[in-house]
Amino acid sequence: MEPGLLEQFRQFFGCEHVVPVGSGTGGLSLALRGIGVRGRVVLVPALTCPAVPLAVIAAGGVPRAVDVLRADATIDPEAVAAAFTSDVAAIIAVDSFGYPVRIAELRRVADPHGCPVIEDACQAYGGRVDGLALGALGDVGVVSFGYSKNVWLNAGGLVLTDDGQLAADVLALQQAPDYRLLSQVRSRVLLKLMLAGHEDWFPALVRYMGLLRYSFPARQAQMLPVGWRAFIDELPRTLANLKRLAAAAVGFAGVESFEYPAEGWLPWRYSVLMPQEETRASFAAAMTAAGVPLTRLFPPLAHPFVDVGPDECPEARRLSEMIINFKYPARAADTRAMADSVEAAITARAGASGAGSS
Repeated sequence: MEPGLLEQFRQFFGCEHVVPVGSGTGGLSLALRGIGVRGRVVLVPALTCPAVPLAVIAAGGVPRAVDVLRADATIDPEAVAAAFTSDVAAIIAVDSFGYPVRIAELRRVADPHGCPVIEDACQAYGGRVDGLALGALGDVGVVSFGYSKNVWLNAGGLVLTDDGQLAADVLALQQAPDYRLLSQVRSRVLLKLMLAGHEDWFPALVRYMGLLRYSFPARQAQMLPVGWRAFIDELPRTLANLKRLAAAAVGFAGVESFEYPAEGWLPWRYSVLMPQEETRASFAAAMTAAGVPLTRLFPPLAHPFVDVGPDECPEARRLSEMIINFKYPARAADTRAMADSVEAAITARAGASGAGSS
């Protein structure tokens, strides 16, 4: 990868070391291997993509799911403290739906034990909090250029850190990935099992087959300079469009939103909350009629390869039923068109309701 581009990443994220990797999941796994989690526990949020525990298992660790916060669906620092034991080697904190993790609270739990916090910013990079770029909040961060991410190249990612030794370890591990047939088959079988609760698990499995790539693909390396420059140039307009989308969506009766920070935020999927099933059905119908694509979440992590704990993470279970996501490429034109469509759909519904009542 071009040194000038790596320097752009260092400047944008505000970190000392940037290691290009084959995918966000591959980067997570390499970082975990560099930290040394084999045979030990890694705490992960109970409401997250199944690729996160897959990365833990691929690194030889044991994923333990802990509950998330109702306010933003990020990992709950109090639940982390309650689940913390001497065998915990790392915490993966995911910037779920663009919302930054509670890094100060997590550090108060982790730092006395010398436990690293890994920030998974694959859903959120481009956002900032307290002047810091998402992806640079933890001891190590990971971003993705994979399927439908904010820079959408279908592969590739970055490991971000100020720890020179960890960066060197990730580079060394990247040069000697585990390509043994048994390991590859095991990873695919695990991924299939983790997608078992996903209604379209087979297409998802095919799409995610490359999750454990470790080296940045040559084709994506050629595409990245143009894709990154377009992303940076369009970022202010994209953020403004998503704020318009958010303001319009909560105009639908019964729809709530996470409390996003005032600074720029760039969720991979802008998410709304609907506690009532009737609202979810009517909202989905209105958006479908307007041509606005929506998606639902993976269910909370719950299968034999993830230690969920005795409380079964009730907040994650509740949120998984309430959340609906808008699906869009994170580009200015696409987010503007979606904001226009949502505004028009909400306005039309309000007009129809007014006419019906008169």
